[in-house]
Amino acid sequence: MIITKQLSKTFTTKEGDIHAVKKLDLDIKSGQIVGLFGPNGAGKTTSVRMLSTIFKPTFGGGIVGGYDILEEPMKVRSVIGVAPEIPGLYPRLSARRNLKFYADLYKIPKYTQDNIIYKLMKEFDLDESIDRAVGGYSKGMRQKLSIIKSIMHEPQVLILDEPWAGLSPDASRDLRAIIRRLSQDRTILISTHNLAQAEMLVDRFIIISNGEKIVDNTKAEMTRKYELNPKVSITTMKPFEFQKLDNSLDYVKQVEADKNKAEIEINTVDHIPDLIEHMVKEGARIRTVKESIPSLEEIYIHLIEENGGNN
Repeated sequence: MIITKQLSKTFTTKEGDIHAVKKLDLDIKSGQIVGLFGPNGAGKTTSVRMLSTIFKPTFGGGIVGGYDILEEPMKVRSVIGVAPEIPGLYPRLSARRNLKFYADLYKIPKYTQDNIIYKLMKEFDLDESIDRAVGGYSKGMRQKLSIIKSIMHEPQVLILDEPWAGLSPDASRDLRAIIRRLSQDRTILISTHNLAQAEMLVDRFIIISNGEKIVDNTKAEMTRKYELNPKVSITTMKPFEFQKLDNSLDYVKQVEADKNKAEIEINTVDHIPDLIEHMVKEGARIRTVKESIPSLEEIYIHLIEENGGNN
């Protein structure tokens, strides 16, 4: 559904060329929810704008929804929907009038517009606010309306740019449910910094840094392939010389300690009983022990730092 080969974009400035995206290869199947991640300036927005034919690639190309982004841009636009971080909505107009404006742009027949708009507004629990000015909508309501605007023409591909920006926990949960429902009959590409929200949804994680793709894996592959060392947090009844552990135990990788508490990085969680036994023999009176497996977010940060990116 989304295929790119060597997709690249270079911007020429007075200071020199900026290689925003470098030889990006994607192969996203129909029906997948895919997350596009990366720090500020990594090339996410530029990639999305090339896929949606707003930017023309400097080199390479791609197919979106069966159409070539270079040779058939208008056809690409007819099969994609894009919900940007800042919704293109007119605050003084009602939701109905906003959607009618975009329905005209999508060339949706006027005799079907009212039915389509009301059906979607009801599906998104906004039907009671259909004639209210959008300027009085909450952030979550505007985000829903932005998605409605993007799917009125029933696109095959939906691109969401930072969909959770500024949303409350309740609104974020509602949006996840909406995205799951929408994914049943279309491909969804989510460009976001919010790994915590996205990891509950996406089938694949694509990470770019400095314009280059550095990861393209499922969640299971990510955690298996890029597994970091687990940590164990320990507190003691009285001060203990935790720093000695770093030198005396080969399975201890790093120790951060302060009197009677420490965070200790070890090779595997299997070493925790050995660590506790050793500390007790050294006279420690242990109060609490808590293991910590690296999260997907920690893996992401590690990969970005490893590849010289900045968050």
